Amino acid sequence: MARSVGSILVQRWWVVLLSVVVVALAAVFVKGAENTIIGQRQVTVVPSYAGSGSVPMEVANDSALMIGTITSWVADPDLARGVAEDAQLDAPTTLRDASRLVKVIDPSEKSGASVLLQVTGTSEGQARRAIESVSERLSMRTERYNEKADRSVRYSLIFSDLVTVPYSSPVPLTPLAGVLAGLILGAVIALLMERE
Repeated sequence: MARSVGSILVQRWWVVLLSVVVVALAAVFVKGAENTIIGQRQVTVVPSYAGSGSVPMEVANDSALMIGTITSWVADPDLARGVAEDAQLDAPTTLRDASRLVKVIDPSEKSGASVLLQVTGTSEGQARRAIESVSERLSMRTERYNEKADRSVRYSLIFSDLVTVPYSSPVPLTPLAGVLAGLILGAVIALLMERE
């Protein structure tokens, strides 16, 4: 006669418990092995207007437009691949990897003329090289943009000092995921043991 899933799991409780403990401990050790350094730098857009002795009213709109352009450049996978090469990091193979390497933090909450850039690396040196590479690449793209622009406005980028900080994911998330995965794995193993 077939037994219920609940009675199988109760009888094989030790399999479930062992799976939970092993997977949760593995998750804690994997989390502990993470070594991530975040590098951040503020970039401010300064528009200049040819032939104008005063600052036009459009300065806020022009700055916000350029911030949007910079945000799109940062999302470009080619920029992320170049940064990875310059910083001696593994080249991103997917859009998700590229967006983890280089990103713009909360552009909507900043003033219309500045935005915070963020990069990740496994060492402070890598994070510094990555943020310097992003800064250089954005400066070069801005120069090309100014050369091609058919407007009287030209843009300059001003970069703040670089800040690097160690980062690790919130503590409860990784072990909690390990516990849940262990419960599922333990239940599957217990049910498979019953079939034999």
